[in-house]
Amino acid sequence: MLNKIDSFFSKYISKKRSKTQLPHAIEVATCAVLLVIAKIDEEFTNEEQQIINGILKKNFSLTDEEVKELVKLTGEELKQSSDLWQFTNTINKNFTKEQKIQLVEHIWQIIYSDKHLKGHEDHLVHKLQMLMWLDHKDLIDAKTKVKKGNTFLEFDGMW
Repeated sequence: MLNKIDSFFSKYISKKRSKTQLPHAIEVATCAVLLVIAKIDEEFTNEEQQIINGILKKNFSLTDEEVKELVKLTGEELKQSSDLWQFTNTINKNFTKEQKIQLVEHIWQIIYSDKHLKGHEDHLVHKLQMLMWLDHKDLIDAKTKVKKGNTFLEFDGMW
């Protein structure tokens, strides 16, 4: 599995990145968190997929083909993982607090794409908030921002 991921990043990402930019693990970790939140209700919709694709394209400067491959490989990685800690640990090591809050805004955006907050979604987003060392206020502020906007959030470039 790791060979497939390394091959993907060697083929697509490393050509675009300098040594000072984030390691490829952050793309996988971010994608994993977004996929888990989208699939927690067992209704992975086209809208959720489009939101995730848009987030990955914009924030990591990926093409449609690269996003498709990243989502596929991350899905395989998720099947082999036992929990979210490995992904949130990577996020904690590489993201600033502001970047983590931005990720939580994306999480709320996925949750509210169907206009409903289900109990298991709420539980998972609170778990992610704790795993990413964010305050409850950060979580609520991000939720409020997304609910008020009720549209796809635009963010400045790559994390």
